[in-house]
Amino acid sequence: MNGIVVNGDAFLSQSQEAERGDLPRSAKVPPSSDDVEPMNRYRSQEGFRHRGSDRTRRLAACVLALAGVALMSVDALVFVVGGLSVLVIGFFIIHGLASGWVTARARAAGISTGQAASFYLVSFYIGSSMFGNLGSTAWSHAGWPGVLALAGSLLTVASMLAWGLRRTSRR
Repeated sequence: MNGIVVNGDAFLSQSQEAERGDLPRSAKVPPSSDDVEPMNRYRSQEGFRHRGSDRTRRLAACVLALAGVALMSVDALVFVVGGLSVLVIGFFIIHGLASGWVTARARAAGISTGQAASFYLVSFYIGSSMFGNLGSTAWSHAGWPGVLALAGSLLTVASMLAWGLRRTSRR
């Protein structure tokens, strides 16, 4: 028997139970790891994760956030709210990709992923504090166009960094 034994009870995969005759093929049973393996293999090769390179996705997220900044430059409340929404969506995509990239690079380098993620978050919050303060200075000196110029320049730097970061090799 190739099933799993838990507390003396044997659990077989759906295909193993069907082969033994214990389970009709039409029964609805959550699939075991044996039954899911071919599906996971397909997803890892053909899924969203591998459509486009990491560099392209990071750059596309930066461009999306920049489009939000551009929309906010229009002097109408609808465009400002819409642009802010696009900016926030782009920001969270960038943040998610960067956070995943940091842990992938740490794993590839053989260092602690927890320490790498912690360092990323500390750097993120320090940068947010510094540039958030700089945003208030931009507002007091140049108003809304100054804030948009600051956001646009920071996103442009992020775009250049996103393009320049190397791909993480998978082990």
